[in-house]
Amino acid sequence: MIDINGTKTYVKVDGGFAYYKTFLESGDYNVTVTYLGDDKFNPAETNNMISKG
Repeated sequence: MIDINGTKTYVKVDGGFAYYKTFLESGDYNVTVTYLGDDKFNPAETNNMISKG
């Protein structure tokens, strides 16, 4: 799941990768990426601030 400033989008993981493309207006964004886990891999989460001028 990708969360950009509170807007959540579920993205399919394929071969260990997930791709997501979006358009962002100028501003600051808090982005959190969450992997919910499965029978082989534990859940994981990371976040970062992105600034677009």
